[in-house]
Amino acid sequence: MAELKNGVHLLRKLNEIENLKESFTKVNEYENQADDIFDKAVAELFEKEKDPVQIIKIKEVYVD
Repeated sequence: MAELKNGVHLLRKLNEIENLKESFTKVNEYENQADDIFDKAVAELFEKEKDPVQIIKIKEVYVD
């Protein structure tokens, strides 16, 4: 969250474009890591849980 806040702050300082690019690159890396964690959690959910209703409920918790 701090990196995103930093990037938004840097939008006002267009003369610091390299810092802005670096900040948004980090935000993108964090987003990719979060996507990987989510994908692994959903895969594990489908492997371990057999009740379709439970799968739906738990997956909704992951999404929110």
